[in-house]
Amino acid sequence: YEDTLKQLLPPYKAGDTPQTIIIANYERFDAQFVKVLAERSSNGDDDSAVLLEALAEEQSKRIAAATESLKSVLAMGEPMKMEGALVKLAREGKMDESFLLLLEANENQARDAGALGPAELMKRLRMRAAEEKDKQVSSKEIRLIRRLLRAENSQERETILEDAFTPREALLVSSLSRI
Repeated sequence: YEDTLKQLLPPYKAGDTPQTIIIANYERFDAQFVKVLAERSSNGDDDSAVLLEALAEEQSKRIAAATESLKSVLAMGEPMKMEGALVKLAREGKMDESFLLLLEANENQARDAGALGPAELMKRLRMRAAEEKDKQVSSKEIRLIRRLLRAENSQERETILEDAFTPREALLVSSLSRI
């Protein structure tokens, strides 16, 4: 993480602040990197402490936005309308990892409370939201990896892989030749 630290800690270019650095590089702050920053902060590194504070503020903003987005989706009432709202959120760029994590947390909370119907609805919404988010990823490989990671069992992973590596042209040609 030394190279990343050099890029994200001061000195900054003109106009950059810890907040702008956090916003521009938010996806780079994984759990291990946050641990490194926390350790540096506890050892008296003020720059790391300021960066952690800015990160906490940004996380709070993102969770608040995700909460509002989820409320608007659930207010639609019907599952199909909710899925439509998810598609709209994804196209507007308002669906991020915070939103997906909030859906998962709600699903788990409903399941733990014994509310299986709402838990299944949250799972359905979470899966659809993840699919829509994947559509925004430019790399086919990354989309495939994300789908594989979300698969619940080896059989589902195998089906995804078979589908991914089945040549599409052969299927189109063979169906056209039957006409």
